[in-house]
Amino acid sequence: MSKNLSEDHPDKRTAANEFGTRQLFRRPSPRGKTATLHIKVFGDTQFVTAGDSKFVFEVGRDMDLTELVDVESFVSTVSSSGLPTCQIRNITQAVDMLTTKVGIDVSEFVSKTALTQPVISTTNADVAWGDLIAIDVDVSGTNAKGLGVILTFR
Repeated sequence: MSKNLSEDHPDKRTAANEFGTRQLFRRPSPRGKTATLHIKVFGDTQFVTAGDSKFVFEVGRDMDLTELVDVESFVSTVSSSGLPTCQIRNITQAVDMLTTKVGIDVSEFVSKTALTQPVISTTNADVAWGDLIAIDVDVSGTNAKGLGVILTFR
């Protein structure tokens, strides 16, 4: 028998905190249109840590045979040294999708202002329904928190 949890019940607070940490928000994509995925890899109060598969998602049916056309990243607390850097990896096809990783310069919040911009691999940008896509954090930066990644497929 299931029980109702009040707002202040420890089980409900824990579940809400864990869900709020890593999330994927998606703008709908009608066939042939652009799909933009807003992925929160680390919560705003969590330090960014390096490692593979920090966030993994499956490509849905409506994104079958699309390709990665843009990638951006951001943090909610800037790095004081070291550039938070991510690779986008297609686990299913065993390929890196970026030839130049997406990074955020020291003391900056977003990758769009980075000196070195990401480059998407022309040969590894395609995805298919059921592919597993991973966000690998190669460099965490010092004291950076709240890493997010925005992926656009068309």
